[in-house]
Amino acid sequence: MQLIEVSPIHPADYSQAAALFVQDYHQLREKTPTLSHRLDDISRVESQLERLFNQCQGLAAHLDGELVGYLGWYIAPGFRGTKRVGAYVPEWGHSASAKVLPKVYLALYQKAATIWTTANARVHAITVLENNLVERDFWLWNGFGMLVVDAIRMMQPLEPAASSALTIRKAISSDAAVLHELDVEHCRHYTQPPVFMSPRQASVTSPQEWLEFLNQPENAVWIALAGETPAGFIRFDANNVNGSAILEGELTVFISGAYVSPEYRGQGAATAILNAALQDYTERGYQRCVLDFESVNPQASSFWLRYFQPVAYSLIRIPEWVRSAHAE
Repeated sequence: MQLIEVSPIHPADYSQAAALFVQDYHQLREKTPTLSHRLDDISRVESQLERLFNQCQGLAAHLDGELVGYLGWYIAPGFRGTKRVGAYVPEWGHSASAKVLPKVYLALYQKAATIWTTANARVHAITVLENNLVERDFWLWNGFGMLVVDAIRMMQPLEPAASSALTIRKAISSDAAVLHELDVEHCRHYTQPPVFMSPRQASVTSPQEWLEFLNQPENAVWIALAGETPAGFIRFDANNVNGSAILEGELTVFISGAYVSPEYRGQGAATAILNAALQDYTERGYQRCVLDFESVNPQASSFWLRYFQPVAYSLIRIPEWVRSAHAE
């Protein structure tokens, strides 16, 4: 067998690269048919790859003249709210032939890591499809660890139906200020042990922005109340899916925030909020509910895994030493 040859990817490779990914994605959809069929379309994926490779020096791997893998990435300053530059490979930005998968990724990563170092990327990150265990093992063996999980469920109420002693209702305009206060507490939670994330900037940064969010058609925030005291919320965004591309699709709602204050945990608040919202969106004809969450947030991840099916994992590596002209 000849050696795997890695070189800059050329437009002539884009269609074959897209076909490699679509084959992987089709297998995932067979396991999780709730996923949208959008990325089953080779021409759509090819267009995304073209835009990606217009921004980065993507790589192609060939064996005996056949394309057996590719890798493309974004260089992201201030990665995940830190001072580090990151190199991020989206789930559709890479694939490899199953028959030579570990060897292909090894060749691609060796070349890419050198390029990323030149670009001062001090964090390496990649999103992989949930069903490819061989690929996931490759990245784990090369120093990557779990960070973010993309997950999905059909838009149907929980079984059995959830209940709580707390009052559950949809938020209204006058709740904007208290939702902002809860979200400040929510963001602060991510810096605490054992999560240890960088300080998190809220996506909705003021009571006015909460009001604007609530006023957008099909958006909703469901809240739990202990008497008149807000105890927790889950925010549902029907206008913007902010996770991996495989979560996108028509009649999809994205969970863009969730939090229950510590003193009200263990009372079924989050489950009851989720159930009420799922019932509401089901009645409005929505088909799927999606979210991404940090695996390093143990309380949240254990909750979401009860009700949602993982479809992709984002893995991260922070090399112990990378040649850099800049201090940490």
